[in-house]
Amino acid sequence: MLGLPKSTEFNRCIPKQKYYKDLYTKKSISNKAKNYFENQIKSITWENKIDSTTMKIAKGIFVEEIDVFRVELYDYKIDDSVIYIIDENIPYHILFVLEYNNKRKYSLSYKEISREAETINIQKIFQSDWLSEDENLLKFSGISLDDMYENLLNSISNNELDRFSGDTLKERVLNSIDHEKIQKQINSLLKKVQNEKQCNSLVKLTSELKEL
Repeated sequence: MLGLPKSTEFNRCIPKQKYYKDLYTKKSISNKAKNYFENQIKSITWENKIDSTTMKIAKGIFVEEIDVFRVELYDYKIDDSVIYIIDENIPYHILFVLEYNNKRKYSLSYKEISREAETINIQKIFQSDWLSEDENLLKFSGISLDDMYENLLNSISNNELDRFSGDTLKERVLNSIDHEKIQKQINSLLKKVQNEKQCNSLVKLTSELKEL
């Protein structure tokens, strides 16, 4: 599907009912999320398994395996909570290939996996735009799985992380999250400034904007 070696092919169907009937999930999910699974997802297929045994690539320090999940949709819309629920219940890094009407959208989260503590912490979900099936922006390259994972994040996010400082991938991701929070605060304050009529309040709001 993505030009990966035949040795990585897995091709196993994952019934979506497993998730919203709480067989895979560690905690119960809301009725709203269950409806998303029923009404937005047509099928889930575990297409590829990428690790040091299926490809000529070294095991990473942080990334042991990258799995490719093909998710067929009923429409272009999929709620992020659906991706999150699937991702937080699998102790490997998951590249989602979302498909609808001969278009593809790629989704990959930055997540930290601790096998000792048995925890999975998803910091941020990165997604591409919808693309035609013959547009393949993914870069399955690198000396190690850590390198490949970072290259995939960069290609999916259109090199968004390059705009942020940090010696490590984690630092750049966290800085991008901080930037988004500040931008939301700025947008909220700008909206208040536009609607505010009182001079004293305008001065206060403008001061807050300058601080940000």
